Amino acid sequence: MSPSPSHSDESPTATGVGHEAQATEEARYEEIKQNVASISSLRGVDHLLKMEELIASNHATVDWLSKTDIVILEVMDPRAIPPAIKEKIEGINMTITMRISAAEQRPARVMEVRGDLFQAPRNAVLMHACNTKGFWGKGIAAEFRDRYPEAYRIYRQFCQDCLKGPTYKPAPLTPEQKNKGDTTNAPALQKPEGECLLIPPQLNDTDRNGYRHWIACLFTKAAPGRIGVRGRILVNTGLAVEDMMRQIEAVRARDDMAHVSVHDAPPGELWSCRLNAGLFAVKWSYTKEVLEQAGIDVVVVHP
Repeated sequence: MSPSPSHSDESPTATGVGHEAQATEEARYEEIKQNVASISSLRGVDHLLKMEELIASNHATVDWLSKTDIVILEVMDPRAIPPAIKEKIEGINMTITMRISAAEQRPARVMEVRGDLFQAPRNAVLMHACNTKGFWGKGIAAEFRDRYPEAYRIYRQFCQDCLKGPTYKPAPLTPEQKNKGDTTNAPALQKPEGECLLIPPQLNDTDRNGYRHWIACLFTKAAPGRIGVRGRILVNTGLAVEDMMRQIEAVRARDDMAHVSVHDAPPGELWSCRLNAGLFAVKWSYTKEVLEQAGIDVVVVHP
């Protein structure tokens, strides 16, 4: 039953305390506002370092960091993030939090963090395992499809073109074949199995935060779904990662020679989901070993 309108649940004392707290909060807000305004003429790293001084001395909070400050923090070496900011921003900004967590795992090459893959830093390369039939239908593939519709269109067209004029190449032996002493090749791989399609950031795929990502489609399996040979998937993963790195290095070299990127920015850090562990049903530890053997630095994000 609702209380009578003629009676208040708050005593005069409680109301007075509430007003005092509100007044204190408003005064604190105005103080921080003035402190931040006093350094508004500074730009870039200079502004960030001054903000760190204000935060460390409790004259400002991380909520007052500018958009430019956040962009700098998202791309700088996490080990170089000013301590006062680092200890207070974790959990507030997912991108920075994940990068800090990954940096703490060095010198590991494959760094696993909890978070959201799609909040990887700007221009990061997002790796995911794909089938060669042109479908991102379920699991995290469906999320890629919904978030990056233009990239999906490019991937789908690429697969359709490959299916129209199929080409084949010899397939390397799987670990199972080697262990059995089988010296015969497995059935030939049909392009693009064991390869990578590296898709640059597409204008229409930019998210509401302005994040643009490269998409690395690793063709680790021919058909969609769970049916497949684990050894073949792992061999394809290794081949696709090698192909991805060749393409990334070629783009970076071309940009260096031109002194300007043909895109907004060249491929950045490698970020990935747990490849093959979803619909392809390969135990993650097996794929992780393949990535470690490839010698790449990659941040692997899981929920």
